[in-house]
Amino acid sequence: MRVTKTGLLLAGIAVALYLASLTSQSAFLLLPVGIIGGCLLLNIFGARRSVRKVQVEPPASTSLAEGQSLSQPWRVENVSKRDVGQITIESLGESLLQVSALNGRTKANIVPTRQFLRRGVYRFNQLQLVSTFPFGLVKCSRQVVAKGEVVVYPAIYPAPCPKAAGFDAVVGGKFHGQRRSAAGTHFAGLRPFHAGDPLKQIHWKSSSKGRGLMVKTFEEELSGRVAIITDAVGVADSTALDDCLRAAGSLIFAALDAGHHVEWVNLATQMPELFPPFTDGQEILDMLAHVEVLVSEPDGKRISEAAGHVSRRSAISFVLTQTNASVERAIEEVTSQGRSVTVYLPVGAVENLGGGVTVIRYNAQEVLAS
Repeated sequence: MRVTKTGLLLAGIAVALYLASLTSQSAFLLLPVGIIGGCLLLNIFGARRSVRKVQVEPPASTSLAEGQSLSQPWRVENVSKRDVGQITIESLGESLLQVSALNGRTKANIVPTRQFLRRGVYRFNQLQLVSTFPFGLVKCSRQVVAKGEVVVYPAIYPAPCPKAAGFDAVVGGKFHGQRRSAAGTHFAGLRPFHAGDPLKQIHWKSSSKGRGLMVKTFEEELSGRVAIITDAVGVADSTALDDCLRAAGSLIFAALDAGHHVEWVNLATQMPELFPPFTDGQEILDMLAHVEVLVSEPDGKRISEAAGHVSRRSAISFVLTQTNASVERAIEEVTSQGRSVTVYLPVGAVENLGGGVTVIRYNAQEVLAS
């Protein structure tokens, strides 16, 4: 409990009036002193009752992207018979929602006003209820442990598709090969029936013209392989990792939209994740939101280990927050093995990579064209 600025001002006025009454020996001046003291006392009881008798229940889990505001309402309940109000619910010092007034024994569904600007997971195990009810002179607070969290996804933006390698025949792949296949989207022509061809592939209209059984062929559809390796190295209060994961997420989605298989490795955990073409993006965004910063120096050993975890047929894209001599040596070693390697670095990051490595820059809102 503490007195607000308005409360301090009135308390100062009350002290001045009390001293004036002693000097002038006028009891009349004690009347406003008593009124101010009574208001402060009522405010203490009102504010304490407001924070003690209010219960808060946030949604179990809410997902949104950076820059968005919450849309799901929270349930706020007054379990007291008396009215409460002027309540602010805070998390980590930031206001989530405000309740101007709540009648006795009533519930309300209120949508928080807070906008989440940074990727991450925000848990509500340390909510703070603050009230200045009814006069705004005294502030009382109470800590509340609530079950619930907000998962804030990185803001994904359109990005150029990263390089791919190791193309395989996949139905629905967006790249066309030189051969013909028995299934696909793009019709390529007819050929004579061969032993082992499925009956459903027979083109009956052409076969009925007396040239023997003819089967349909389609253009070969291919899907490439892309490995995205991100480094979570950074400073705890820095936005460098957020920019890095926005770029990595945008590249992953660009590769999936192009029909590629994507392997993603976070250097902090070294646990590769495989995403087939056209994977549902919810799982990917959730993983990116949960990445925590690794307060450390970039390490070339982690780079080499991660490259060993992904398929040798994949083209590798390193999305890094920074680099150093150790990392650069490791990347050049991977390139010398005949791998297709691209390095994505923030605008302004210093690098000294060899000519065989493609370097592309990114910022908070886009991956720049190479």
